[in-house]
Amino acid sequence: MANNCILMDNFEHLKKSPLFNFSLGSKELFHSNFLAWLGENDSTRTIFVGIIKDFLSKSKKKIDVSWLEDFIKNPTQFDINREFMHFDLCIKRNNKPVLILENKVKSLPYFEQIDKYHKKVIEKKAWKDCNISYVLLTLIDDFIDRERIEKEWIIVSYKELADSLNILNLGCQNNVYQHFIIDDYRYFVNTLISIKDNWTFSDTLLLDENNVKGLNGLRILDLAQKLQINRLYLELVNKITNVGIAIKSESFWNLKNTKHKMKIGIGYSNKSALLDIVVFLDKDINKIEDKKDNINTLHIQLQGSQYRHAYEFEIDQKQYDILAKSIARSKAYTEKVAAISKKEPTINNYSEWLGQSLNDQILTGTLKPSLNSYNSYKGKGNGKCSLFIYQYYEINQKAKIYDIVNYLIDDICQIITILQ
Repeated sequence: MANNCILMDNFEHLKKSPLFNFSLGSKELFHSNFLAWLGENDSTRTIFVGIIKDFLSKSKKKIDVSWLEDFIKNPTQFDINREFMHFDLCIKRNNKPVLILENKVKSLPYFEQIDKYHKKVIEKKAWKDCNISYVLLTLIDDFIDRERIEKEWIIVSYKELADSLNILNLGCQNNVYQHFIIDDYRYFVNTLISIKDNWTFSDTLLLDENNVKGLNGLRILDLAQKLQINRLYLELVNKITNVGIAIKSESFWNLKNTKHKMKIGIGYSNKSALLDIVVFLDKDINKIEDKKDNINTLHIQLQGSQYRHAYEFEIDQKQYDILAKSIARSKAYTEKVAAISKKEPTINNYSEWLGQSLNDQILTGTLKPSLNSYNSYKGKGNGKCSLFIYQYYEINQKAKIYDIVNYLIDDICQIITILQ
């Protein structure tokens, strides 16, 4: 109850911040623009340099920061670019990057995206000898891929940014307007951090109505949902390791006593966070990595309030069109899909697992079937599409993250049993 009171107070305080209201259009871009404004303004440039120096001091590698003095003395040598090569902020000296900053406020960092951006830069021959510092600025500092990202990037939390501003803004008091702007920004960031810290203590996966209403009003409900899914993921990975049902590899898990692979990921789509446990039924790992061929997969998905069992497989577009027209939400659902699909293994192999039994501590309601097709395999001239069939229960509003993790572990064990 105390946490809810703190959250509601923070919601009301944040609504009074001018800068917070200006940020609502594009949160990540707003923060990058604010930092750029500090660097481009003559009277705030020293504050910007102080912030960057604080960022770079957190590196585990030795970094040459002498260019920061030149940034103050000869600012015309430097450019601050927004949205440079998909990065939120880039400082260039004589048209060559010295610092690249990626900004994560409403989303969680993940390795594949960050690594892709990094490779784009290092592949440029003209920048081969550039000494570039890579900074990841993030509101959520406990995330899945932190260890991997930290090998090349300096990870800085918004809390650390706010702490730097608290000290550095003291030198801007002679300009009342700028001092107010910076102080309001620091207040805005600290309030976001306070909200984040307080919602973290929720033991349930689904947020209560007061939290949903307040967070939605501040347009950060998506971040709260992502954080909850992230917490569930971290707990699940830890539990899997402890119970020894799988052995962790770089990207995939090897399912015990089978030749199959499993991948666990999180994402965000259709205005809700997603946990996706994917079991690859094709045993050729090269297919999985290269995605040259269509892949049969089983899925356990948590999205919004839905707990899903799913099966994805390739199907002729004509067959899918017939199926989409004729399918009914009935007991004959899986049999109809099985009759249409000519690809082995058919849905019948997994029909019992798809229609999982109800655990009323975790799930609620009645089992609901659904059907989706994807266009990812069209355009190859083979007339194929990917069919995604799933059934789901609603997640109990009071279900605890720890109990859901245990349920997921049991669910994965069921799949392993089927595949052995």
